[in-house]
Amino acid sequence: MSHRIEDVNSCTKKIICTFEGDFISNEIGIELQKKSKEAQLKGFRKGKAPLSLVAKIYGQEAESKALERFISEKCFDVFEAEKIRPLHAPMIADLDYKPKEKIHFEAVVEIVPTVVIAEDYLSSKKFDAYKAVEVSKEELENAVKGKLSKHAIYKEADSNHVIANNDKVLVKFHVSVPEDESIASFEDEAEVVAGSEQSDFNLGQEILSLKLNDKKTFSFKENESAKERSVEAQILEVKVQEIPELTAEELTAEFQVSSMEELNNKTKEELEVAAKNRFKEEHLKKIFEMMREEIACDVPKSLVEQEYQNSVEQFVQMAKRFGINPDLKENKYLEGMKAEAATNVHNEILLNQLIEDWKVEVSEDDVKDLMNLVALQSGKSKEEVESFFNSNNEKKFELEYRKKREKVLDLMVEKTNVL
Repeated sequence: MSHRIEDVNSCTKKIICTFEGDFISNEIGIELQKKSKEAQLKGFRKGKAPLSLVAKIYGQEAESKALERFISEKCFDVFEAEKIRPLHAPMIADLDYKPKEKIHFEAVVEIVPTVVIAEDYLSSKKFDAYKAVEVSKEELENAVKGKLSKHAIYKEADSNHVIANNDKVLVKFHVSVPEDESIASFEDEAEVVAGSEQSDFNLGQEILSLKLNDKKTFSFKENESAKERSVEAQILEVKVQEIPELTAEELTAEFQVSSMEELNNKTKEELEVAAKNRFKEEHLKKIFEMMREEIACDVPKSLVEQEYQNSVEQFVQMAKRFGINPDLKENKYLEGMKAEAATNVHNEILLNQLIEDWKVEVSEDDVKDLMNLVALQSGKSKEEVESFFNSNNEKKFELEYRKKREKVLDLMVEKTNVL
């Protein structure tokens, strides 16, 4: 056997193999023996047909199976010997097969590329340092109201009331979709918490300062690659939040504070941390944009396709929430998703290279902390969550990678000296 490896690009390998001689005759014989035991040919009982007849009828099929298995095994041998970790099954091309004489083929696979990032790359860059955000009185009041909202009583507002944070508002909305998209325009009603940043079409923010029966038209984009849609909202009903005063015992039980003053101080600290985290998110976005421009690498198409399909699945689920079955073949909304998927994969390649370069490790305590967090968020017991992850290596690996990712992102911020 002879083989050589060619680099198509930094994420694609071509393996060229040549075998001179008879390598699969025995395998073909084994395939025919298997077939003869199960074949039921006319004039013969099952498994009793002569091997020569079985070979005449099924010989080509047996030869194809034997050849396919031989190529697969030899590709695996080369991958193992050359320490190649393919992302998918090899794509076979240029097959030259002469029975009992020669087998020649080329196999193409994608791999995760190795990226060279200078040790002082991030520390040598200049970024604007973080400036502490002053939490306003209004912002603090709204945050405290949000915490106490489960105790709130809602009363119908009069027609002159200006919609403010935490009001409950019944909104009728009409979404106009561009004609070149397959999804039709639609209309619906929804109860929205004013000021919320999690509401559909950003209604929670857009309705602030409106009054009962007011109408407002605004533009909305689902993400950077999506087209703008026009949304017309009308206020049908407004309820104002009223919060009763809680006792010291109730405050301690729910928030681990003994007074409203302590609750205000604790909430202010949380808002300051949240502001810093938002800065970190924006800062990391800038870092990745810079790295993608300055540290180019070939992005595996198979990973981009996988990321793209995940995005499409999320898009379909979102559409179905509104009773829409989108036509994915004609939908213009999906066009930008491929580029976004390539960006996400490029980011992950850079991130994984930093994890390797910086030798980021995860301890058992790190994993246990994450398991405890999952237990808290899911409402399951710690024992149930630990048992699930400890019995599922793939899920535990995902958990460990999540922690590595957190650590390397923190290191990226730390090395740029902005906090």
